[in-house]
Amino acid sequence: PESSERSRGMPADMGDAAVVEEPDRDATTARPAKMKGWSKMASLFTHHDRFNVHKVLGIGCLVHFLVRFAWLVWYGSMFFDPSHWTTWLTPIAHMTLSVSSTIFPVPKARFGSKPIIWKELQLHNIIFTARSCLIMLFYLVWPVHDDVRMYRNAKPTGLEHFVGRFIIVACMHYAADWVTENYQDRGRTTTRDMPWNQGTPEWIPRWTKKYYAICQLVATAALLGQTGVLEGAFAIIFPIQLSTFLMTLVRKSILNGTQWHLWYTISLSVVYLIAVVEVLKMQ
Repeated sequence: PESSERSRGMPADMGDAAVVEEPDRDATTARPAKMKGWSKMASLFTHHDRFNVHKVLGIGCLVHFLVRFAWLVWYGSMFFDPSHWTTWLTPIAHMTLSVSSTIFPVPKARFGSKPIIWKELQLHNIIFTARSCLIMLFYLVWPVHDDVRMYRNAKPTGLEHFVGRFIIVACMHYAADWVTENYQDRGRTTTRDMPWNQGTPEWIPRWTKKYYAICQLVATAALLGQTGVLEGAFAIIFPIQLSTFLMTLVRKSILNGTQWHLWYTISLSVVYLIAVVEVLKMQ
């Protein structure tokens, strides 16, 4: 997401964002350099997250996503109750996860061969997570009826609520533009220029980039104009936070570049379950 793509963006971190090169463990042992199985998963735990705060938050938020989406599919609702403390905790917990990613050192320049976290994207993910979290909190503090036919009787009115959401989105996109101006690497976009594995057919990246752009536009439009505020804003956080966890898996050689794009595309598509469920309810 830039002022064109960045400021509408989707893709905070859910996992070790560190990209400081580590010495080859094979330099002093006879073991193969390539880690396998649980050794790779164990490499996710590093000294940067000494008390595993980021890891615990990441696992908790990932499980939270899975539970809410499972409820959506099974019951037709994520069960966000404005009167329940867990609903209020949701934006706070997910925002804390994103901010805690700053404990990991990341390079200012991006990697050319792999989708691995760098400073610009790290800050963008924090900003766009904050965009959804602030809209959720705004709705919780100043609720408005989800039924557009009742807007005129709501407090505040629907128009006031739309203006409030617009101000939040505009401020977050301005912040993303500031990050781009100060951290952009060689004029490349954060999402569309993500590397793929060598040998990937040219048409796949071309059409995938178009899909990413559409999802970014839909996300911004939904945050501005949707009526299911809590569910929509929460769902949009999912691909944002998952994207950098997937980058951590790439960094640890658990995934490759093309697999990152596959899982990121799936996470973007999961958001549309809300629309599918709403359509099925009307039938």
